Amino acid sequence: MRDALLGLAAGLAAGAVMARGGLCFNRALRRATFERRPTILRAFALAVAVQMLLLPLLVAADVDTLARSAGGGGLPLLPVAQVAGGLVFGAGMALAGGCITGMLWKAGAGSVALAVAIAGFAAGELLIRGPGSEVISALDDAARPAERALPGLLGVDYELVAVVLGAAALAALLARRRDGLLAGLALGAVAAGTWIAADAAGYGYGLGFVGAADGTRAAISAGSALPFQLWLALGVLAGGVASARRELRLPDAARSARAAAGGLLMGVGGSVAHGCNIGHGLTGIPLLSLGSMLATACMAAGALLTWRFLLAPRPGLRGRERV
Repeated sequence: MRDALLGLAAGLAAGAVMARGGLCFNRALRRATFERRPTILRAFALAVAVQMLLLPLLVAADVDTLARSAGGGGLPLLPVAQVAGGLVFGAGMALAGGCITGMLWKAGAGSVALAVAIAGFAAGELLIRGPGSEVISALDDAARPAERALPGLLGVDYELVAVVLGAAALAALLARRRDGLLAGLALGAVAAGTWIAADAAGYGYGLGFVGAADGTRAAISAGSALPFQLWLALGVLAGGVASARRELRLPDAARSARAAAGGLLMGVGGSVAHGCNIGHGLTGIPLLSLGSMLATACMAAGALLTWRFLLAPRPGLRGRERV
């Protein structure tokens, strides 16, 4: 029960911050690139920079789960898997109309299409980790560089590199403008705090959602406790219910099909890349993981290319939602 409450609390905080700020990585990329409105993307960048200042303090405070992840370089560098999985995940984000947390809090706010996308995500994850597991193994084995994080390449401790880069990034982001500041600070603090909750629950990573469906399936089969990640996801959903303007939005057939296909691709791509835009982009990059940097870049590329060449020129394919 305690672990469930910890996961729910951390997820609820993340969902509330994201819903209040309208934070969604897919939306952030599209607005910054095609509309020249970078506020949401700046909030994510600020959250990463803030964590690079906060996480060394948590390592010093003996948050063991974080200390192990930071010392080990975060998520592994698997270039072939992360390029392929990242591009597929990014394409799925554009089709679904939300990143993983965006889908959760928007579904909580009343978007039926995003609820469909969540179901698609779970189905994609279960398929690729079940019948398609050999695909993951083959892509993982295609390349496994020994070094996995920037501090290892530089031969310097994580804490020093993180503080220097975090301070420099924060100064650069705040040099001329302050938009996105409060949302970024809040998101960074919540993501850092999730490490504390995960450590108390005995879970081995911070904020991230890939593996929740498969972990839930395994837990039900074994009759064991449901995974921390599932409670995180339910918390984000509840954050959307509590903090966003709730309005039931019903999709037409095209929007439903797009959402289902996008969610399916996200479930497959996230499992292949060993993380989602949150697990890699918000949690892995502050650990200075090279794999997280690569995966996040590929997710961004997949989302932008799919929007630009598939969805933007075909409004009918995008579908509609009605209140």
